[in-house]
Amino acid sequence: SVIKKGAKIIHWCPPESVNLSVILPNGKVYHGIAEPLIKENVGKIVQFERFGFCAVYKENGKLVGYFAHR
Repeated sequence: SVIKKGAKIIHWCPPESVNLSVILPNGKVYHGIAEPLIKENVGKIVQFERFGFCAVYKENGKLVGYFAHR
C-alpha cells in the first residue's frame, strides 16, 4: 500500500471503548476514546501512543487524563 503525505491516520479501538478527555497544562482539552482497560488504570500514569503520558482520574463519573509529558 502507498502512504500519502498528509493523509489522515485512523486508530482503531474496540466497540466497548470509553470516552475520555485529556487536559493539557495550558488548559486546552482534547476529547476522544480509549480502550476499556483504561478504567483499570485510574490513579496511575499511562502512555497514550503517539500522544504522551497522562495521569488518569475519574471525576464526576467521567474519565479524565492530565497530560504529564511526551
